[in-house]
Amino acid sequence: MQYATMVDLIEQARLAGVRETEGVRDSLDDAFESWINRQDLREITDEEEETLRRAFAKGFANYYTA
Repeated sequence: MQYATMVDLIEQARLAGVRETEGVRDSLDDAFESWINRQDLREITDEEEETLRRAFAKGFANYYTA
């Protein structure tokens, strides 16, 4: 369930980046931060957590490079 939520948030971030919708990006960023802060991340390394954050941010790549 947690993995599916993470994948969904990453996909929503990618779509928000494509649409360049600032309000949506801000809301998704807040939702992702809230979600990741509620997780029991003892089973993943700091590097893996950073990879999740980079994957999420990649959804905004089209916006930031335009």
